[in-house]
Amino acid sequence: MKMRMKHIYKTHPEWMRDEWGQIFVDEMKLCLRLKYEQSSGFREALEQSKGRFIVEDQTPFPQKEANTWGVKRIGDEYIGPNLLGRLLMELRDNH
Repeated sequence: MKMRMKHIYKTHPEWMRDEWGQIFVDEMKLCLRLKYEQSSGFREALEQSKGRFIVEDQTPFPQKEANTWGVKRIGDEYIGPNLLGRLLMELRDNH
């Protein structure tokens, strides 16, 4: 569904909210919090990761660089913002 909507928004940029660049992190936090509240499996998986880093590894994906959400492995290092991993760790550590 994500990739389908991505294509639709590329062909209809007028449908994108003007302030999306300013609010998308808050919206993702809301989505993750709701998933945490509604899914015991998700809560358990986060709980099992306590004390560990969570990394959204996009190395296998074809794009050259990591997007906003993840990282790419280059040699022995992960390069990229890892926003999704950081949001998941924040959620885990605050509940």
